[in-house]
Amino acid sequence: MKKINKSIKYNLIENVFFCYKKLKCYMGSKYFIITPIFILVSVLVPFFTAVLPSIVISVLTSKWEVSRMLLIVSITTTVLCLLQFILKRLEIRIINETFIFRIKLASEFVNKNISIFYEDAESPEGKKKFTKAATAIYSGDDIGVEAIINESSNLVINILGLIVYSFVAASLSPIIMVLLIISPIARLAVTKSNIEWTNRHKEDWTPINVKMEYLEKECLNIKHGK
Repeated sequence: MKKINKSIKYNLIENVFFCYKKLKCYMGSKYFIITPIFILVSVLVPFFTAVLPSIVISVLTSKWEVSRMLLIVSITTTVLCLLQFILKRLEIRIINETFIFRIKLASEFVNKNISIFYEDAESPEGKKKFTKAATAIYSGDDIGVEAIINESSNLVINILGLIVYSFVAASLSPIIMVLLIISPIARLAVTKSNIEWTNRHKEDWTPINVKMEYLEKECLNIKHGK
């Protein structure tokens, strides 16, 4: 049986590295091969989508032969469709990988709970830790381990996209570039404020969740039936 260590605390960066370490342990290196390709294609698809109309207009307003115009437009459209197909396939693959990883992590969570001392598991501190861990694993991809992994990829995609579109916007108008830079910064500030508020109040929610789970279990107990 194992004692609960009450002194260990982890920050966000440590949690991210922990999730990726566990992901590699359970799923191997396949995810780490797919993800860079997914990130690259995720940046290229919106870029080609935005550039395609200008290419078509440039071709149609040129003095080329019709056959040459159709060939260029067809090739550009085919490349875009192919990239979208690859993006969707990679997205499905990554969703499957992270979902299966979370299910395997849930199995480890159950096994570790079995080996914890009963007095620790039933103590208020033990119930809080159990509720937090269960929320991180069983709450789907909105929060917890799956969300950390998915949002890490989205963060890289957004940063690369911001860099690419900033260069494109700078060639068109400096004002657009400034707006592109300000918008993500404002969104980041709002997100940070939301996360800080959530962290300040998460300790208030955990006891409520523990009580709700207790009431649910008691409601299903046959001894309370009439």
